[in-house]
Amino acid sequence: MKTFLKDDFLRLYDIVPPVTPGAEKLYCAGSDFDSDGKIIFQPEDFADFGTYFNSFSLKKWSACTFITDLKIFLELAGKFHVEIYCFSQAGEEIFFAGETDGNFSHEINFADLSGLAKKFDLLGVKVIAKSPGAKFLSGTYSGKFSALRDVKIGITICTFKREKYLQSNLDKFEKLIERNPNFSVMVIDNGQTLEEKNSGAIQIMHNKNFGGSGGFTRGLIEQVNRNKNTHVILSDDDTVTELSSFDRLYSFLRGLKPDYHENFFGGAMLRLDKKTEQFENTAYWKKIRLCAFGRGFDLTDKKILCKNEYPTKDINAYAAWWFCCMPLDEVRKNGYPIPVFIKGDDMEYGIRHGKDFRGMKLLQTKILSPQNF
Repeated sequence: MKTFLKDDFLRLYDIVPPVTPGAEKLYCAGSDFDSDGKIIFQPEDFADFGTYFNSFSLKKWSACTFITDLKIFLELAGKFHVEIYCFSQAGEEIFFAGETDGNFSHEINFADLSGLAKKFDLLGVKVIAKSPGAKFLSGTYSGKFSALRDVKIGITICTFKREKYLQSNLDKFEKLIERNPNFSVMVIDNGQTLEEKNSGAIQIMHNKNFGGSGGFTRGLIEQVNRNKNTHVILSDDDTVTELSSFDRLYSFLRGLKPDYHENFFGGAMLRLDKKTEQFENTAYWKKIRLCAFGRGFDLTDKKILCKNEYPTKDINAYAAWWFCCMPLDEVRKNGYPIPVFIKGDDMEYGIRHGKDFRGMKLLQTKILSPQNF
């Protein structure tokens, strides 16, 4: 895999508005986004982006990637007081505070970034309006890296007669591919009810109904044989997907240090009936039953967000296949999943791989509770 030096800032991911009603506080505390993804303020109204989806993970980026500098850009109209702050379970500390009339940009150099990562888990941005009708239009985290590598990611979905859910995700993935052609999608259709499509960035292929394991295994075989991607994401067909999770993952993988090149990366699952509550952020097998890390976490609580940065390190840890990214070189090395029809393939394969997990972020459409296991 090619590794090269990069002098310019690389867009990591955007500060984004809510993807689904009821999850607003996972994106912003204080003022709410409008239907156009903007926030319009009156004086002294505020928006705090130190949230589940819009904060920056200081420790993960600093420890696992070659990031040297971080830049925060806010597209603003009007006068604002802007604060960049860091937080851990022990408390918060303001790193920068200043005034701006219009757009705001601030760079954090390597020394400061490294120092903050030693003391804090997450970084957030807060804006307080100082003029009537002031607007937040967009925001972006960008990073400068001492080394980057080429990454191409194949999203692999197994489906069985669930066109209603699948098409919604394919529409979103089309937008993802438009802005980043290093993504592609492969749908394994166990129901054989979709029209096959064997060219382009979104491909659909028929498969006999060998269950989830058979479908995902077929996808892994195709990805390995085609040898076009460096990584594959295994994903369910019915997820409510936060596309910024894919932006974040792509940038993270590009800047990843060699010590982590073999790692799998797992996405957390949230509940649809209680959209700010987490169902699972990786899990582990306790010989008789499964134990989910972070079940019941209130993700609007900053202390809980910091706790959630440290998933289980159990020897039998794994990431479920609603969002699991793995390097294809590791698939070539470890072989394919066991041929179980319904459950257990993701657990066995993750434990067999035996690597660390770094929780990325994903919103899940399934209404799940502990009784589902």
